[in-house]
Amino acid sequence: MNLFMRPKHDNTRACLRPRPHRCPFPAKDFIRRWVTASPIALLSYHPARYRLAEVWTRFQLGSGIQARWDNARRGKPFMSRSISRLACAVVALAGAISLILPQAQAADQPGDPRMAEHALGNPKAPVRIDEYFSLDCSHCAAFDAETLPQLKKDYIDTGKVYLVLHDYPLHELAVRATMLTRCAPPERFIPMVDTLFHVQSGWLLQSMDASVAALKQQAKFAGMSDDQINACLSDHALENEILDARLDAENKLQIDATPTFIFNQKSDARIVSAAPYETFKETIDALLKK
Repeated sequence: MNLFMRPKHDNTRACLRPRPHRCPFPAKDFIRRWVTASPIALLSYHPARYRLAEVWTRFQLGSGIQARWDNARRGKPFMSRSISRLACAVVALAGAISLILPQAQAADQPGDPRMAEHALGNPKAPVRIDEYFSLDCSHCAAFDAETLPQLKKDYIDTGKVYLVLHDYPLHELAVRATMLTRCAPPERFIPMVDTLFHVQSGWLLQSMDASVAALKQQAKFAGMSDDQINACLSDHALENEILDARLDAENKLQIDATPTFIFNQKSDARIVSAAPYETFKETIDALLKK
């Protein structure tokens, strides 16, 4: 396989992101695309927008729009279809505004220092690898346990590779875990990420409450107090920073699975899987010869 062509995803070695929800009512193409790019369409992995989802759900159920659309399909008055289209357009507009306004405000504010870049190796290394990972992704954990140690020994510690870590949480629980790693002292970020991967089965539990409780315990092991942990998990500004960074990577780099590795910041030079060490070695050696 040519690793410098965008590969098809190996579902056995990569965690795919959830697909966005589409508007349930008919709409013109430009409205449909607008909804797809709005928080409503991204609710499956944007917990910060759950309140907007609740409004949408109540609006849909309380106003009986779905029933009106069903009537329209059976030949009832055309006004029902118009109402459904108008409702979809209104919600799309609300979603777009909720995305645009925070971004405009953020442009005038300094970034959150907790979102600083974390990496392994020498920044001047000839090969740079940007890894996009989700803490609840089993294939990311497999890379961390099986491939990274040898990669670190042969290439990172010898100054040949600079590995930059990027949060790309796939689900709500992964967002919570990411928030805790970002709230930990900077020198504890990478060790905490490594620990959460190694004990992943211990905090990925059946219920959200049990999983969050297990995550809190891991945060305590990293030196955080109960007050710091609770404040961190309630920090909506940090949550939005994480989600915005993830959405930015999705839109600019077309990342839709984890782990994804991009070489020397070239979007078409990537590996999208927890590939074995030999695959990384072949790719890195080819870059070192250039």
